[in-house]
Amino acid sequence: MNRARNKATMLLAAVLAMCTAAGAQATQEVDAGPATTKPSTVIVVRVEELRALRADSKRAARLEDEVRLLREKVAKLQVVIETLRTVNDKLRASRKRAAATKPISDRWRGQFAGRPKPEPPRSKASPLKLMRASLGYDVIGTPQVTLLVKNVSGWTITAYEVTIHCFDRFDRPVKVWDIGSHRGRGLSQETLAPGSRDSATWMLYLRDTTAKVKIVLDRVKFAGGGVAWSPGADSEISIEAESDR
Repeated sequence: MNRARNKATMLLAAVLAMCTAAGAQATQEVDAGPATTKPSTVIVVRVEELRALRADSKRAARLEDEVRLLREKVAKLQVVIETLRTVNDKLRASRKRAAATKPISDRWRGQFAGRPKPEPPRSKASPLKLMRASLGYDVIGTPQVTLLVKNVSGWTITAYEVTIHCFDRFDRPVKVWDIGSHRGRGLSQETLAPGSRDSATWMLYLRDTTAKVKIVLDRVKFAGGGVAWSPGADSEISIEAESDR
């Protein structure tokens, strides 16, 4: 673009020089009679070339802006791809650890096969209290939900599952690509002793317009095996959060 500007400046100087020469020649024509050349034609051509160069400069500036925007979008997509790769690597590592510890758990089951299994609590009250929920965003604007829970039962909790309902500020469901589900799944496998607390964070990928969430507790798993606890069909354990952005 700088080269185009320099060329336009040189053409403008040439046009001014031609105008000066034309003025001098017109003066000579008054003194010496009519001339045989027409410098005005050359001036018109130079002016048209200058206008064309200015138009090219504007088009070049627009193209540079478009290229800059495309580069920014590509950089954001690369960050998302790297994040997904990191999550995938963590999942693979978790599966490998689970596969490596499986023989140990099998031997444990064989050693204590004759002992009765502890029964999980059968109370209708939730063994897990949803203390606080928040909705935020990472550095590239992807929504993320953080949930703080507390084990209010007398049993050790080894895992729990939740469903995350996503909405915008008009309470409309936020779906993946506008065609998928507005519900996401959340899983935490941190061990919670009775009375202890823990927080978990889940990313809401491809739901960038999410401004409100509703987190519903689905299942709670206790140590020692047995049937996982879940709320009844007529009850719901949930908590809501809204972004302040």
